[in-house]
Amino acid sequence: MQKLIELNFEAIARGAIFRVRGQYPYENVVDFMVVETSVSERPLGIMVATGYSAGHTFVRPPPEAILTGTKMLSTAWVKENWAEWIYPACPVGEVFFLEHYPAPEL
Repeated sequence: MQKLIELNFEAIARGAIFRVRGQYPYENVVDFMVVETSVSERPLGIMVATGYSAGHTFVRPPPEAILTGTKMLSTAWVKENWAEWIYPACPVGEVFFLEHYPAPEL
């Protein structure tokens, strides 16, 4: 896991995880996941992935957040717009990034 601000790739795909220090109504640590939506104008959303609010999609980024020609978020847009669009309770410099959860084993 690395800090979001340290990412050096252009786009963030569905399944990516943002881990932050949470505040009410979330737990002390909360994960958000990039998910696909069924809305062509806003093909990606950000959903709560952990805790009591898991499964709740709370952000549908605007069209300009999508990297042209893809169904992925622009990394630059996410960094620049974190506080306005995603989760202002945790500064962008304290957000951790995980490309996806590892596949579990039984």
